[in-house]
Amino acid sequence: MKLIDKKFWILLIPIIVMSCNSNSKEVNADSNVAVAQAVFSVEKISKEEYIQADSTSDDYNIYPQRVDSIAQYDVLNKIFQDAKEQIADLDSVDRCAIYEAVTDDELYCINNLLYYSDLKLLGFKVPLDYHNNSVLWYDSTSGKLIMRTLYEPIAVNKNGIYVCQVLDDCDLSLDLHFFERRGNMIYEIQAYKNNDYSGKHSLFTFEEEHYKQIFWHKNNRLYLRSYDIIHNEMVYLKISLN
Repeated sequence: MKLIDKKFWILLIPIIVMSCNSNSKEVNADSNVAVAQAVFSVEKISKEEYIQADSTSDDYNIYPQRVDSIAQYDVLNKIFQDAKEQIADLDSVDRCAIYEAVTDDELYCINNLLYYSDLKLLGFKVPLDYHNNSVLWYDSTSGKLIMRTLYEPIAVNKNGIYVCQVLDDCDLSLDLHFFERRGNMIYEIQAYKNNDYSGKHSLFTFEEEHYKQIFWHKNNRLYLRSYDIIHNEMVYLKISLN
């Protein structure tokens, strides 16, 4: 899908929608997701507006904390034990994919965990392939498994919504998946892909830059930097979720 060069676009695209109504299903490795039509907006903005929004973005984002700040080490032990059981239950192909990417020492260590204390979430990363991880999400206070979701967060907001970028070998296009924690569940609420935009520029910060490459702002608006492959120029996007 190509975005025309105007300030606003309203895109009507097939997206993955998960909600709390009777038709919803939890997103995990084995579930069948519901597909629906929904509208959300993607706006190309100026670099100046982007930097201005970044200056107050810390009010809306949460960042992973050091796992060793968790006092209950029995919770960590419970999580590692459950993760071993979860991986043991996978079929041989999936287990081989994991151990082609990491060793046991790399898998079962605190560096392989994502801890978001504000959301009481602790994620155990499980390789899907050489580039992408799925995440086993646990309640960080009890160590109870919540569910497994695809891909790893790159930006998380205080409303419990996070976004993931699908990774690949090369020619990485913008391929975003949005998840939300609602109560004791996590749902994939939207997905957005644009092959004309690069996905790399929202993942890395260059040394000379003094602003974030991706961040959330008020009203669940996601700001990110990308590169327009067709027009050979840097672009700054604002995505508004319904």
